[in-house]
Amino acid sequence: MTQDIDRSSEEDDVSVDVLSRSQFDADIMEAEQNATNFVSRIYSQKVKLNIPLKDYSNSSSDDEDTHEKKYEPSKVYHYHHDKLFFNLPIKQLEEFFTSPELNKSKPDRLLRILIRISDVHQFDSSSLFNCLDFNSLSRRSKVAILENQNICHQVAFPNILDELCQTLSEKRHHSHSKSVLKHISYDSGSQEGLNSYISLLSRGNAYLKGIINITSNTKCSKCFNKSGSFESEDKPNSCVYIDFGLYCPNITSYQIKMNEDQTNIMNEWDFSGSNDLLQWDIIHSKTKRDSFNRQRIFTVTFTSTRQYRYFRLKVVGKNSGGTHEFIAGSISLFGTSEMLNTEQNEMSKKNGIIQVINSLSNISDHVFTFSSDDHLYRLLDPEWTGAYISSKEENSFVCFDYFEKKISPSYYVIKQEQIQSGFLRNWVFEGSDDLQTWTKIDSKENNNTINNSNRIGMFECHLKKKQYFRYLRIRQTGLNAGGENTLNLSFVEFFGSLLFL
Repeated sequence: MTQDIDRSSEEDDVSVDVLSRSQFDADIMEAEQNATNFVSRIYSQKVKLNIPLKDYSNSSSDDEDTHEKKYEPSKVYHYHHDKLFFNLPIKQLEEFFTSPELNKSKPDRLLRILIRISDVHQFDSSSLFNCLDFNSLSRRSKVAILENQNICHQVAFPNILDELCQTLSEKRHHSHSKSVLKHISYDSGSQEGLNSYISLLSRGNAYLKGIINITSNTKCSKCFNKSGSFESEDKPNSCVYIDFGLYCPNITSYQIKMNEDQTNIMNEWDFSGSNDLLQWDIIHSKTKRDSFNRQRIFTVTFTSTRQYRYFRLKVVGKNSGGTHEFIAGSISLFGTSEMLNTEQNEMSKKNGIIQVINSLSNISDHVFTFSSDDHLYRLLDPEWTGAYISSKEENSFVCFDYFEKKISPSYYVIKQEQIQSGFLRNWVFEGSDDLQTWTKIDSKENNNTINNSNRIGMFECHLKKKQYFRYLRIRQTGLNAGGENTLNLSFVEFFGSLLFL
């Protein structure tokens, strides 16, 4: 069975069996009941509040003249970093956010702007949130609303009591003085741990649902930072993907360059955009009639008004050598993002938007690239018989990001596909909260545990004290059994305590 543990409890050594689906259903029913009690308790006092909005009707003309910049509701996302906009009088902001011209195409981004305004105006800004539909927001955005202490939630979202049960059945929210802890202990032979539990809560693969992110030093990453080249396996529909995360740019041009030693030239491909990795919109198609120039460079510019998180280049025909590999020396994308300022967007149109974003300080916001040979999301599937293979680099790794959750691991499981020869022998398992400072949880040197008939190993963690981490990383620290730096993995699972913040 599973057990919810109050974080304030000192009993961390609770023995709990692996989560069953019947228990999961019981958890959901309990969460729905907790939702009603929680919301009634937290927000009942706010319902009775008569919150006066500041009256700026008698503001002097001198005050109004301090804000000479004209703000257009249709361009609301351009003001993401505009402090003058956040400090406009409430009356002016009310007119702005009730305008029929207001661009509501990206509700989660619009929410982030409103939250910044609430940091300035606090309760007075509550009514501005009426422009949003609570159910149209992502689960993470709903959590951000609940955690915002600057607004009256029932003024901001009058129907919040009715709408919260569904959200809280996916993730329970207790009062701000308590966090929810789910503990799943390791049972001999079990492959269902914390990642499996999160996938159950998200009703699908947690990576594809955006609940867990997995990154690595993929084979194709070098061709996007102009430091190498990439050639995929010879399979139909071979492709590369670019994940821009929250930046969701509008790409208006791209360039592919072939190296001199790459004689097998791609003839036909599609360049597409998507926001869910499922539905793809073709932005540009390259045919045999279009060719690389004498410098072995292909560049195309087009008109596009759509913004996407993911972009894909997919081979749709045979190459000059009669094969299906995706082959490139370097790839550059050009365009703009509403998350970048004017100067950064100008640089993105000239030097490439991937290079600009990756030059920013926040490592977690870097653009992640992968190919059709990479199956990182399958690392959450214990039934998968394939394998993820990294590029041949020292310190090859896979990193799991749990966003608003943290994990304190007690055991972890690594599995490799049975036909692999390069099984893992040297590695370190480590955790972090900022991708800068890493804490060693466990390490192995010349270890042969995974070299067994099932190619699976269970390992105990060795933390000096109980710690929780947002990021967990397995990093190869020496050659594998095949004498290479490639990291080969088929399945990764963690056991221990999962903290819902």
